[in-house]
Amino acid sequence: MFKIDAEKASISTKEVPNCGLCGSVMKKSKEAKSGGMGCLLLIIGVLLCLTLYGAIIGIPLIIYALHLGSKRRGLWVCTKCGHQVERKIKWNEWG
Repeated sequence: MFKIDAEKASISTKEVPNCGLCGSVMKKSKEAKSGGMGCLLLIIGVLLCLTLYGAIIGIPLIIYALHLGSKRRGLWVCTKCGHQVERKIKWNEWG
């Protein structure tokens, strides 16, 4: 699969780019970086918080799990062939 860097392709955030392979329109998309690891760590952290000594490890684990679960990777995805190009996510875009 070809990988095109968004900066080299001169993609502007105000205009919708065309696919480099088939020429059709691309759409904005987001993908989770960590998969389900954030949920797993959140559950483990909550279970650890049930005991007093476990809360010492559980509370920081919950905070890290929430941070890990919020990480996203921005993509431009072709509507026809499914080709993906990475893009920068703005600070105010929600996952």
